[in-house]
Amino acid sequence: MEDRTVYQLFTGEDVRYRVPIYQRHYVWDDMHWQHIWDDIVEKTDLMLEITGIDQPIPHFTGVIVTRKNEKNGEVEIVDGQQRLTTFQIILCSIRDICTDMCKDEDGNFQKVLDSKRILEFVSRLLKNSESPTHDTTPDNIYKLLPTHGPDRKAFRNLVAGAIDDSGGLLLKAYDNFKKKIKSYVNNDYDKMATLFQTLIYYFKIVQMTLDPDQPAARIFESLNGRGLPLTQFDLLRNNLFLRASDKRNNLYEEHWQHFNTASIWFKDEIVDDFLGNFLQAKLNSKYNPTRSLFDLYQRNYISNLRQKLNIDMGHEDNPELVKQEFKELQGYSKVYAEITNCDEESPLWFYEFLKTDLLKNTSWHPLILFLKSELELSQENEEKIFCILESYIVRQFLCYPEIPEWIRERGYRSLRLRIVDQIQSGNISNEEIVQYILGILKKQKKDLHWPDNEKVKGALENMGNHWSTSLQKYILFKIERQITHTNLTVNPLTWSKKLTREHIMPRGWKNATNTFGQLSWPVASEEDYDKKVLMRNQHVESIGNLTLLTDEANELVATAPFSEKKTSFQNYSHLSITNDVVSEHNWDVEQIQERLQTLCNIFYQIWRSADNV
Repeated sequence: MEDRTVYQLFTGEDVRYRVPIYQRHYVWDDMHWQHIWDDIVEKTDLMLEITGIDQPIPHFTGVIVTRKNEKNGEVEIVDGQQRLTTFQIILCSIRDICTDMCKDEDGNFQKVLDSKRILEFVSRLLKNSESPTHDTTPDNIYKLLPTHGPDRKAFRNLVAGAIDDSGGLLLKAYDNFKKKIKSYVNNDYDKMATLFQTLIYYFKIVQMTLDPDQPAARIFESLNGRGLPLTQFDLLRNNLFLRASDKRNNLYEEHWQHFNTASIWFKDEIVDDFLGNFLQAKLNSKYNPTRSLFDLYQRNYISNLRQKLNIDMGHEDNPELVKQEFKELQGYSKVYAEITNCDEESPLWFYEFLKTDLLKNTSWHPLILFLKSELELSQENEEKIFCILESYIVRQFLCYPEIPEWIRERGYRSLRLRIVDQIQSGNISNEEIVQYILGILKKQKKDLHWPDNEKVKGALENMGNHWSTSLQKYILFKIERQITHTNLTVNPLTWSKKLTREHIMPRGWKNATNTFGQLSWPVASEEDYDKKVLMRNQHVESIGNLTLLTDEANELVATAPFSEKKTSFQNYSHLSITNDVVSEHNWDVEQIQERLQTLCNIFYQIWRSADNV
């Protein structure tokens, strides 16, 4: 272990740091860039102030762990790639600023010469010699290369000075530092030289160099598994590729590269959510939410897989075991991506919507992943299962809003565990799964009961009071699509957060007034006035009195009289769910009751009862 300056890390004729394929892409952002920039400015300011033999104390910037590949001479970065990549990006920024500064309009020869010297120096820290005496494989000229995928291409362009818009965070980092350095230096050549010298001579890194036979996986975990900001998926990926040994390139190409190229996997919360769902699906009742995902993967998942493959304990680097891990992660990730990226036409869309926009409930995701990843179900049976589950879940949430979420979650988890356990035990064939799942859901009692049509109608009569506005909008949205699904002249409605739920007769109907101060919703007759007020109040939250509008239309209609609302619906809504409303001359309890029954019948077609599935 030794202290190395930036200059010492990158100087020499054959320096080749490589971020291996198992590492994540470049993820540092504004916060990290600002921290390192503040340190650079502080140390440079100090350097500009001191004179004579005084020297500032070097700035320590962290630890990197490397291991040299004796076969090709490359240095693999086990840990610390974000920091090293950032230093290279800063050097590119300095190079390009100095290039501009070389064009001295005042003809100051000495200053131009100094800038050219910095340029030559930076070039030696970014690229190796292209002398014929060295291996001139194109990538060997780079002192550092990020992991495979978009980052590597963007970095090559950056070092070559061919800046484009496809650089992602690498390009943002470059723009960030170039702007800050340019502003700080302000065409002062001496200040630029001081900043450059400060960076390469007074920023130090502790480099830990591993022997080829040292257990890098264990060292990596000890460095990063105790509080440093790596995700659980990062720990898994590094461990898996380190165990893959000389097969890692083939396994990457065959099973892993989508994790480094598809944008869905660029967010830490997504990859960890995927890993959590994967482990819940694979471990079922053995999944322990109190333990870290990486620990569950290592101790439980790998142990189960080893038993399944009949591989002895202690052989964690067994090629067959490692390859199967890659295959299963790939298979499940494809299904996870399908759920995450599908549209309203897919029966899977509901389950992603359930997690993200509707009720923040993820109880069923592991089951969906398991069914699609582990079983060879026909498309017909898959769609039947998903529709059965959706009917059950929507009716449950609609009719039992008072159930505490932790009780509902516990009940749903218990159901999921039973279903997966029976399938894993081999007691149910693929042909029997649909009826088995239906049978289990039909037998549920009390809080997990599958509500019948009578219970549903009662809930729809008061739907406007349901705690989840998202559920109300979802039900109205699906009813709209059901109305128009056979009409080829109407484009199906697509989901948008701009859709709003609207009361046709406003909640505050009794006090609503028009622009002239007149009541917008007067009671037609004084006869039985109190009874009519009571009836209106009882029906104002009915689904018969609810519809969908765009947010633009909603502002216009709010508490307006019915005649104005009709005009607004015609001009702004364009939804089939309002067609029966605009055809009415009046809107009161009778019309609400009629529309309630119409919408109930459509609801029963979409989300069927247990006896009618």
